[in-house]
Amino acid sequence: MVVMEPAFREVAGRRLFTLHFRPTCPPRLSVLVLPPFAEEMNKSRRLLAETARTLTLQGCEVLVPDLSGTGDSAGSFGEVTWPDWCEEVATLARQFHGAAGAGAPALLAIRSGALFLHVSGLVANARVVAWQPVFDGERLLQQFMRLRVMAAKFAGRDESIAWMKSELTAGRSVEIAGYPLGPALSEGFAAARLDPATLAAAARTTLLEVRTGGDATPTPPFSRFAAAATSCGAVVETRVVSAEQFWTSQEIAAPGAVTAATCTALLED
Repeated sequence: MVVMEPAFREVAGRRLFTLHFRPTCPPRLSVLVLPPFAEEMNKSRRLLAETARTLTLQGCEVLVPDLSGTGDSAGSFGEVTWPDWCEEVATLARQFHGAAGAGAPALLAIRSGALFLHVSGLVANARVVAWQPVFDGERLLQQFMRLRVMAAKFAGRDESIAWMKSELTAGRSVEIAGYPLGPALSEGFAAARLDPATLAAAARTTLLEVRTGGDATPTPPFSRFAAAATSCGAVVETRVVSAEQFWTSQEIAAPGAVTAATCTALLED
């Protein structure tokens, strides 16, 4: 049986909405979700819910938060900062993993959620699974900005990433795909990187690379990152999952292969 508890939590002085999936037995693992950026979270919600239910049926508890300014949480996306989000993740981990009766710590990072893994102490002794992790915040931010460039082109306007960056540097927000991106968030997000050495503190890490097609060989960026982390003493593996890329699909997708690979990676001995 799965118990799902929606609740607001006071986290780092801010009111965050969370979904807590609980088993009816003491949990084997306590899995904290590290959410992705902007619309990618909305694209991931169905898959996250199905994965959380499956994990809960196997004796895990799962906490899915909306960080401030996103989803049903308080705050404005246009005013939030990257340090705000990092502080919220750190506080959630202390509350959730440190609660009486909690299971062994685990983290499920979706896309840019992997950039939170650098938060001090977060990965310590945790089992980590990352869905199509982003290693470089600036690269993802540029991809996000291209959404406005393309929309402007269809509307007959000439806009560029350089123009958006100049607006942000001047202290002005830029609306992209309905999200008011502010200077404080863009600056911190662009500077975020996932250092492979960070994962040395984790119990083990699985990078799930989601690709359509049958090639099971990890792409060079994933192979290089895994090799770099291993050289730093981390226990890291990359698994290729043949499935629809749910974070960019036009229709909401929830590929069961991603859920299955996640459960295997977290629960195997």
